[in-house]
Amino acid sequence: MKYLVLLLSLFVGVSSYAAPAATQKAPQQTQQQTNKELKRFTDAVSVGFVGIKVSKENNADVLSFEYVIKNNSKRNIRSVYWASHYFQGNTKVLIQDVPAKFEKPLKVGASTSLTFSVPVANLPENVKQALASNKLSLSAQFQAKEIVFSNGSKITVK
Repeated sequence: MKYLVLLLSLFVGVSSYAAPAATQKAPQQTQQQTNKELKRFTDAVSVGFVGIKVSKENNADVLSFEYVIKNNSKRNIRSVYWASHYFQGNTKVLIQDVPAKFEKPLKVGASTSLTFSVPVANLPENVKQALASNKLSLSAQFQAKEIVFSNGSKITVK
């Protein structure tokens, strides 16, 4: 089994644009709300990338992405949803939506491991070649989306 370490950084794309002063108030309020929700998300949960592993499932090669999630909030978490954008150099090679719904709510202060797999056959050819030659160098950026707490409240990042 091969493990590769990926560099991760929290990513949120926020675009800004020049608009007349009278119409710029609404976009600023939306951006401020997004920033507020992003801070609430990152304060409530830690998403740590452990690495990737290549294995066989049903006679096919799969690439598994392993994460550790920690609940830093004051409430139990029912689900966490984020997207991981993986890059080889400056080229985006894969976007993985990661909806993690817990069988039992993730308790306050608790951590859990999660694994999400992708068939190697579904990866771009340059990634397959790099994987085969042990020269795969990926970086990843997280995009926060949503946390649902066991009491039904949510943090949604737009």
